[in-house]
Amino acid sequence: MLINLRDISLRFTDLPVLDEVNLTIEAGERVCLVGRNGAGKSTLMKVIAGELLPDSGEITHSDSLKVARLIQEVPTNLHGKVFDIVAEGLGRAGEILLEQAHSEDHERQAQLHHELEALGAEDAKSRVAAQ
Repeated sequence: MLINLRDISLRFTDLPVLDEVNLTIEAGERVCLVGRNGAGKSTLMKVIAGELLPDSGEITHSDSLKVARLIQEVPTNLHGKVFDIVAEGLGRAGEILLEQAHSEDHERQAQLHHELEALGAEDAKSRVAAQ
């Protein structure tokens, strides 16, 4: 089990946003969260990510669980090309990609490609482009 939510309830007004929600996600399982606007999808994701605490219920998760969430609002402080911004999120592999993209020196580009291979991140460029 990666995460288990049991009887999670949360309300912001008199009406509950989450009302005794139960959810278990197992390792290797793929989950899609679908619902109409205002149904509580983002709130549920914030609870799973630990950004909001429920009013009641219990959350358990494996020690190795890492949760990442893409917020709906586009941050206003981001400037530059989408590729560059996404690459920045890849740590050293992203730094190499950015240098490679902005370098006109073919020898340096080859060196950078070898660095990506050494990191096991030779597919980093296609991963960034897919985002």
